[in-house]
Parts: sequence; structure tokens; C-alpha cells
Amino acid sequence: MKICIISGTFPPVRCGVGDYASLLADHLAAEANEVNIITTKYAKVNTQSKIKIYPIINTWHLFSLNNLFKQIVSLNPEVVHLQYPTASYGRGLAPNLIFFMLRCFCPKIKCVLTLHEYAIFSILGKIRLSPLILAAHKILCTNHNDRRKIRDFHPKSRAKVKVLPLASNINILKITNISKQELKAGLVHFGTVMPNKGWENILMAWKILIEENCKLKLLVLGELQPDKYAYHKQIEKLIEKYGLNKYIKFTGYLKPEEVSNKLSKAQIAIQPYTQGASLNRSSLIAVLVHGLAVITTKSDINLEGLKAGQHFLAIPKDDPKALAEIIKKLIGDPKQVKLLQQEAGKKLTRFNWDKIIQRLTRIYHEELSKI
Repeated sequence: MKICIISGTFPPVRCGVGDYASLLADHLAAEANEVNIITTKYAKVNTQSKIKIYPIINTWHLFSLNNLFKQIVSLNPEVVHLQYPTASYGRGLAPNLIFFMLRCFCPKIKCVLTLHEYAIFSILGKIRLSPLILAAHKILCTNHNDRRKIRDFHPKSRAKVKVLPLASNINILKITNISKQELKAGLVHFGTVMPNKGWENILMAWKILIEENCKLKLLVLGELQPDKYAYHKQIEKLIEKYGLNKYIKFTGYLKPEEVSNKLSKAQIAIQPYTQGASLNRSSLIAVLVHGLAVITTKSDINLEGLKAGQHFLAIPKDDPKALAEIIKKLIGDPKQVKLLQQEAGKKLTRFNWDKIIQRLTRIYHEELSKI
């Protein structure tokens, strides 16, 4: 098939949705599909890749809509698959209206939308998305909670909303010759440093641990850029205030294969999301599929087969004392660490890229046959 993916961000820009779009394109191309990507101008073009990248959009405002439409028409795809949201879209209307234009002027092109998150959108955000949802032939979301929310807000679109689980943005590499010392290196946190990742709670929990003479070290697979981002500066100041410079180490930016290497050498992941665990968090999926025992925050929604206490450990939101206590308990119980890893592994086949691509291809063909 000829497939055109639209994503506001794309590597080397650091964004979970952009990373997902890149991996999606790679896997689709591996199945002998012709894949083109339209993205923002700062994307890197790899001339050796089977995938053709068109970094043509300056901003995603209304005046870019015509340029976006012309590029799609010139590629003549059978499917246009839009990834939403990305930071680069901002409040621009081009992604929200492109399906409407395609339905009006290119009715043979099928329009597929992946909503990486929906339940957390405000009412205004959901209203802004309405043209995109109404014009899409198929809407894919990563979990059943988002599916229900979309159906409730757009009851006439119920039949076209499907769940396609989120695969890990970090492919698992087989790491050999790992020393026992490396395997005990233990505690990691993975993800971009953002307010919704529970950083204040992590640092307060570590302060409590150090005060209780439990001098654990946390390896953060990510980058702290206090000169670039105000929030990163706040985190840097908290680290200094609590005296944690010796205990919290940031790796800096890592390539996906480097992330996989580090995850494969760790045992326990600390992921205390402020809004609770959910299956649209690629960082959570990555640490689970790499076989780590995961400590995260309680979820208000069903995690669809993953149960707290069996597949991961969960603490209340905004409770650093509980986080400190559960860390101490887990590091002192290697049997529970191993059990968590084994039990989670039984549930993770749904996040396999090969299975996801098979399901997505069926969705593409199913919708194509109706046009």
C-alpha cells in the first residue's frame, strides 16, 4: 500500500509521538509498503532510508493547510495516517481540518487517525478535535478508556473507533555478557523530564531515603537541561536543596539502542506519573517490556489485564513517603522483584510490534475495501 503518515514531530526532535511515528513507518516499510512522512521542517532526512520524509511545514496554522494538502495529493497515497497530538501542532488548525479537505476533494483516500491521548483533553480541546474525528474513516486509540470517552463525546462515530495498543518506542536488544554487578545496578527512571512525570515526588522520596540512611542511587535515562527549560531549572534546584547530587544521575540524551541497553541491565523502574499509570505512556510500556519490576502510581482507569500488586506495584498519587517505603520494601525482596518481572511478561504480547502491524494492516484493508 501507499501510506502517508503525518506527524508534527519526528526524530531527531525528542517526542514520544514522533518516535512512535518513526518506528511505525519503519515497520510498515518492512512489510513492503511505500511509506512517506510529512512533518515539520526541522526533521532530519535520511537519504538511505526506504521511507521518504517531507519536512515541509513551518507551523501548523491554518495558512499551512493548502501546502499540506498539495503535498498529500502529489504523493497520491491510499491511506493518510495522522498522529495526534504532537507538541509542534500547538493550537494550529491544519491537522484538525486536513481530513475534511481530503474527504471533500480526494474521496478515494482513506483517513486514519491515531489519538495517543484523549481522556485528559479539556472540553475545548475535544471540541477542537471534532472536525478531525468526524472526518476520519477510522480512529485508533491506545486503550479502552480513551475509546469510551471518544464514543461518549461522539456517539455517531462509535463504529469507527478501535483500540490499537501502544508498542514500545524502545526496541528490545539482546544484551550479552552482563556482569552480576551490572545486574544489581538496579533503580532507573525513564522518560522526558516533565511536570506530569512526578519529579517532585521522586526527589522528596529520595530525600526521605537518604535521611533514613538508605543511600540508593537512581539512574535517570534522560536529559536535564536547566539552561533551556524553566522546569528543568526547578528540578536542578530541588536536587541541590535536598543534597541529592550524589544519588540522582542523568545519562543525558540516549539513542533508543542505548536506552534498551541500560534498561536491560536494570531491575526496578520508578515511574510515578502525577495523573496515574495508563497504557498511552510509552515510557511505562518500555520499562515493562524490558522486564523490569515497575513502581508507578495508582490508576483511575482499568489497565486492561495489568493489575497492581501482580504485574507492577502502585502507590497513591502525590505521596513521596509511600514511594520511599515501597522502594525500600522492594529492594529488600529479590523474590518479589523476580515475580513482578515474570507476571508482567505474561501480559506483554499485546505490545509486540509485529502483532500491532498485522492488526493495523487489517484495519487499513478493511477500510479501503469500503471506499
